[in-house]
Amino acid sequence: MNNINNTYLTIEKALLTASQDVLLGIVNFIPVLLSAVLVFVFGIFVARWVKIGVVKLLNLARLADIISTPAVK
Repeated sequence: MNNINNTYLTIEKALLTASQDVLLGIVNFIPVLLSAVLVFVFGIFVARWVKIGVVKLLNLARLADIISTPAVK
């Protein structure tokens, strides 16, 4: 009877430890996920600003007019 009781306690302890590890893993992953989303959103905004800057520079240099005219007439 004592052996069955010890087995029950061992299984209970194993399940408790496993569930705690899973919950701890989820809780520890949330800040990593949020920071990754934040970096992604920040990257999108930076890419848009860079795009606007490059388009303005190309418009200032009038490269669109140079490129649109054929080299050979």
